Amino acid sequence: MQNSPIFLPLREQHERLRTGTLTATALVEAAIAAYQQRGKHDHAYLTWNGEQALAMAKAADAVLAQGGDAGR
Repeated sequence: MQNSPIFLPLREQHERLRTGTLTATALVEAAIAAYQQRGKHDHAYLTWNGEQALAMAKAADAVLAQGGDAGR
């Protein structure tokens, strides 16, 4: 779990997303796995919708794959 991209500094996540060495989908899938493992007991989220997060990640990946900017 410690090798998970969710533990990378945000700047590194950002750089990897922009260079294509990390996808938003992979990042969200890692977050979902962490949540399923321990998140329900952490009380870190007011609400949790992994399916919606995954759909949004796939949309962001599509924008990035076309050379677009999914936000700064």
